[in-house]
Amino acid sequence: MKMAQRILIVIIVLSMTLYFNFTAQGETTSGVTTFEAPAECPIPPSPDYSVTVNGQTTFVYNTSAMPGGSGYPAINQAYCYYDTTDAADIVVVTVLNDSISLSNLVIRPRSYGITPKIDSSGGHQTITFTLPAGKKVMVDPGYPSAHAIMYPALAVFANVQYASPPVAGPNVTVLSSGTTYTGSYNLSSGQTLYIQGGAVLEGYVTADVGAHDISIMGHGIIDQSVAQNHQQIMFRQCRNVTIDGVILSDGRELVWGCVPTDCTDVTINDLKAFSFRHCNDGIDVCGCSNVTIKDCFLRRSDDCIAIKGTTRWTKDPAQDSKNILVQNCVLWNDDADDMIVGEESPGNMSIDDVTFDNIDVIGAYFSYVMCVGGQDMKPHEISNVTFSNIRVEDMDPTYCDSAYWPYDNESLDHKGNKRTASPTPGCHLFGVNCDAKFRGYDGIAQINNVKFINISVTTKPWAQMPYSTLVGQDPQNTVNGVIFQNCTLNEIPYTSISGPMIGSYPWLNTIVPWFTVSSENVTNVTFSAGTVK
Repeated sequence: MKMAQRILIVIIVLSMTLYFNFTAQGETTSGVTTFEAPAECPIPPSPDYSVTVNGQTTFVYNTSAMPGGSGYPAINQAYCYYDTTDAADIVVVTVLNDSISLSNLVIRPRSYGITPKIDSSGGHQTITFTLPAGKKVMVDPGYPSAHAIMYPALAVFANVQYASPPVAGPNVTVLSSGTTYTGSYNLSSGQTLYIQGGAVLEGYVTADVGAHDISIMGHGIIDQSVAQNHQQIMFRQCRNVTIDGVILSDGRELVWGCVPTDCTDVTINDLKAFSFRHCNDGIDVCGCSNVTIKDCFLRRSDDCIAIKGTTRWTKDPAQDSKNILVQNCVLWNDDADDMIVGEESPGNMSIDDVTFDNIDVIGAYFSYVMCVGGQDMKPHEISNVTFSNIRVEDMDPTYCDSAYWPYDNESLDHKGNKRTASPTPGCHLFGVNCDAKFRGYDGIAQINNVKFINISVTTKPWAQMPYSTLVGQDPQNTVNGVIFQNCTLNEIPYTSISGPMIGSYPWLNTIVPWFTVSSENVTNVTFSAGTVK
């Protein structure tokens, strides 16, 4: 065979390989790969938005959000994604729902500095902006005034295309683009589950107890629109764990999203997650050590990221949680805490060396933004927790106040009982609460060395200022050493514990009159100004 013929054959083979590869993943031109929904996809399309990236259409999924939780008005939450090898791409959003106003539109987080162009001259409004590779944003029309129902928001994920994606083999399972898979997948030591963009797993992922060197990768979706009643990702007593790139959608009631338990050496990177059902946390780190959580994007109906210890699935006694870093994440919480350390943790364990750094909080509507201690904190010790370089934007602490969204006396709680109207405090900012005895537990609990550094908070123009709490329940349940350094609220610095924003709840007389801020059991609290580098 002549050399020219051989070269021609090689070119044809390579072209066909590239064609079929791109066709399996989605439409690919100019560095961008977009995706359609797979066959028999359980997730419906968004009725509110359509999206193109560099002129290519990508499917927009629809789930729900419920600020305030069950009994409050439910709204749509849309999301879409694409893969890119470009430095940045042009995203055009068409607003299909003509009732959505764009007068208060913000591309969040604000810290990215993305300014959209709005065009209302055609049949539907359009929003155009440039999105750098790797960024995850919320296109948020907001709401027009205090206590008005939110407009549906749209999340857009510009996934950096994998340079060398996993290839199917004895230890690699590939869930292919264009297909919906149903059920559960279990990993053994040395195995990887790769969920391609354009694939949906209607189910959950587990691993052998004690497995090591295991991975979940890909830009596809793990969904639970159809009842599965299991944590979407659950690993127990594992080591060398990697979770990278996937989307968790529509988790079931009373289950959590991503739950490493009694694990060591865990990396959770680029995880995206949505939920609107009761008690559906995002990432719960339970009794783990050496954990890094980075570049994640979560909108949750319960805690976004919680560091805890639990014996629900773990060894008894529970293992300590230590050496944990959460960094470069975007959080929106509708019905609990954005970041919390120490809740639901049993006695005889400790939590030590936890850092949240460079976090954008784009939604905070209930409970706390940053909290140490709190719910079900049994007697144990929490030490060396740092929140640094946190930006909290456009807080509206009383959005979920039940004076404005009263329970209808017909909605059912998670136990099937009818809810009744009751005062609801809305969202707080800082919490360092050592109150195990208040919650019915005897013994010694201590919280030591908590730092809030470079925290900037803004509120909606009409919003009530957020309260914060420092609680030492009694001489056995104490807080020692809390530093507020360069913490500002609407550019006004926090300077004193006696200020109006740190103190007792103003509504205590109607909820829990025995619960007070015990300053005699909270010691060594300091405030200082000036940016910390």
